[in-house]
Amino acid sequence: MDSDLFLKMSEELCCIPAFYLKGTGYASVYHDKAEKIVGKDLLDRLSAVYAGLPNCCHRARKDAILAKLLNDPEFGPVVRNVMKIFFLGVWNKLPPQWHQSYKAFDDDETCIPDPNAYVQSLLGPAVGAHPAGAKPTGHQSWADPPTIYLPFAEETAPLECAHPERH
Repeated sequence: MDSDLFLKMSEELCCIPAFYLKGTGYASVYHDKAEKIVGKDLLDRLSAVYAGLPNCCHRARKDAILAKLLNDPEFGPVVRNVMKIFFLGVWNKLPPQWHQSYKAFDDDETCIPDPNAYVQSLLGPAVGAHPAGAKPTGHQSWADPPTIYLPFAEETAPLECAHPERH
C-alpha cells in the first residue's frame, strides 16, 4: 500500500480530512510503522480490498468498510490500530489471537513511534481540546467549553452522502 492510499484510507476511517492527518507530520511515520510490523504483503492486500469497496452509495460503502475492514479477522486489528495511531499517537500491540493466525514482521509492541507523536495526536483537536498535558491553551481555559473542533470528513460531503436517511 503506497503512502497516498494509506492516507486516503486513514482519512475515511478516522473521518478527519487528510489535510489534518498530514498536518500531524507523522502520516509517513505511521505508514512505515504499520508496514514494518504487518508487512508490505498484508498492506498490499488491504489496499486491494479498500480499493474494491463500493462507491455507489454512502450506506453500502460504510457497510463494506465495517464488514471487509473493521470486522475482518486479519485486517480489523490493523485498521483499528491505524485509526488509534492518528488519534492517540500510539501503536497498540496487535492481539495475541492475531499473532497466532498471522505473522508480524517486527517486534509488535505498544509504543509511541516518535516522542512528539502524542503531542500531534488528533483526539484533543477532534473534540475541541488539546492533548492532555501537551499544548496547553492558557490560564483558565478550562472555564469555557471548547469551541474549535477539527472538521470531520463527512461534514464536507454532500448532504445526501452524509445523511442518506434525509433523502
